[in-house]
Amino acid sequence: MSIIVVDIGGTEIKSGMFTNGNVTQIKNHLTNAKDGAKEVLTTVQTIIESYKGADAIGICTTGQVDVDKGRVSFAGPNIPGYQGLEIKKNLVERFGIPVTVENDVNAAAIGEGQFGAGVGVNDFLCLTYGTGIGGAIILNGQLLRGTHYAAGEFGGILVHPEARNKRDIFSGCYERYASVSALIAEAKKIDEALQSGRDICKRMNEEAVEKLINAWIQEISIGLITLIHLFDPKQIILGGGIMEQDFIVREVEKSVKNGVMECYKDIKICKTRLGNLAGLYGMGYLTGSKLW
Repeated sequence: MSIIVVDIGGTEIKSGMFTNGNVTQIKNHLTNAKDGAKEVLTTVQTIIESYKGADAIGICTTGQVDVDKGRVSFAGPNIPGYQGLEIKKNLVERFGIPVTVENDVNAAAIGEGQFGAGVGVNDFLCLTYGTGIGGAIILNGQLLRGTHYAAGEFGGILVHPEARNKRDIFSGCYERYASVSALIAEAKKIDEALQSGRDICKRMNEEAVEKLINAWIQEISIGLITLIHLFDPKQIILGGGIMEQDFIVREVEKSVKNGVMECYKDIKICKTRLGNLAGLYGMGYLTGSKLW
């Protein structure tokens, strides 16, 4: 069985062919998010047409997803017109084979659980740190989706209530302090040249930058400590390009263990094993499990 798998991100669309537990023929395309939902869907269709001999299609995407209807139920402004996009309906009509649609972080968690850092672990959380913060919950080996298919919106945890205001629903929330976007915004106050997480990490030996990173790690830890006390997971898997820095993952784990109750101190915190391919592996497994 061969499954075309596609991961629609705000910046890049990754794709590949999932066969016998492996993703091959990996391709990368720019999302060109500013062009809007219809153009993004057209790009996805073109990508799918470039693969031959598939039995099904698996799509994971940014935004909240109604998995029964295969549509984007909520999305931010990054891709104009994306909210409400009927991904499954459009692709089934176009290609005539089964289509499964899932949230990107949920797919990544499934991928890590089946093929990566979560293999053999029944209870774990997966968080990705980038423009925002995405999350997924695996309990008793099953993905927790929630009533509105929106479980795991960890970016909305209120961590600084003193900063709350009525104009911004995310004011005072985890995403505004622990995302890579938040880190970059603070870094630019030091030097406008610090335009990405990669730029910041290259200069972490500078006193001001090191101090900034340490403060950011504390913000990450605040949210994780809350989640550990809520879910009592065996493991937390951290994703996002910046989490490839072993130093950051080690310091997060150290900070978290200093802040949780004694019974939680055996928590394991690690980075993804599959990296940015986790979503593709997750969609391969998820889509295939509906056909087997």
